[in-house]
Amino acid sequence: MPKIRTTRTKAPPEGYEEIEEILDDYAKKMRDAENESHEGKRKAESLWPIMRISHARSRYIYELYYKREAISRELYDWLLKQGYADANLIAKWKKTGYEKLCCLRCIQTRDMNYQGSTCICRVPKAQAAEAVVPSPSGMPFVRNFPHTIPHFGYIRRSIHEILPIVIPRMFNHPR
Repeated sequence: MPKIRTTRTKAPPEGYEEIEEILDDYAKKMRDAENESHEGKRKAESLWPIMRISHARSRYIYELYYKREAISRELYDWLLKQGYADANLIAKWKKTGYEKLCCLRCIQTRDMNYQGSTCICRVPKAQAAEAVVPSPSGMPFVRNFPHTIPHFGYIRRSIHEILPIVIPRMFNHPR
């Protein structure tokens, strides 16, 4: 979360005004996600919208500086220092093989429920494409994935555990 600016803090560097509106939109989305009701959600599920917004904001700043070169080094450093982006995640994005990393939890094996599980962002697209196929109803269906399917980015449960949960949700039926 960005630090609160007061009259005693240093003014932002030149160029901040151009991206301020977009960063304010991210801040508003973050507040909405934090205040959203978490009734009926698992503990981890309530954090997913917050993680998505944090990832999107960090990716936006990363692309502004490294891909489009639209902001100065001074502004980039100031944004990282103020907490607008995750500096550790951006450092991983710069390394080969980690360009699509969604969060740092994906590469920490201690956070996984069982040995061998991984985040969907770590699965090559060719293998992930084989796992998800359209069903006759047009909804995506998971098959032939090594005993797991993605659940917001994290592969946590076997197909036999998740299908009774996913199928009713796809058709808006209660469990």
